Amino acid sequence: MPILLATPPDQLTVSAWRAAHRLGALHAPLPLEAEDLLPFVTRALIADVGGDRRLMLALEREALRGGLEPSEVEILALATRGHEPSAIAARLRLSPTAYKRRVKGLLEKLAAVSLRDAVAGVLRAVSGISSEPPPS
Repeated sequence: MPILLATPPDQLTVSAWRAAHRLGALHAPLPLEAEDLLPFVTRALIADVGGDRRLMLALEREALRGGLEPSEVEILALATRGHEPSAIAARLRLSPTAYKRRVKGLLEKLAAVSLRDAVAGVLRAVSGISSEPPPS
């Protein structure tokens, strides 16, 4: 599960930042605005779906690049893991109409022609990401 370190900017020490970085934590300076939480929420949603580290990083990059809403992130993450549209809609408790509306928004933001095309973009991105953790 992702960790969010929220502190006033003048109270974050170098040693605390390094420790948080080693744990994969995100830092957000206080006070927080709603948009400041988007990277954290995106990472948490993707971690909930699971997958290997490279897949999770690729999903996170695509979601942040496209400015996806949380429900769109979940749809893309589940589709990338091979879930069928009906299973995704059921898991997210979306009606067929709501599911289609969210997929349409996701496709527009990622400039993809289909959900399969969006998934292919994520998988192409995976091939360019190292599976090794960054040096600390």
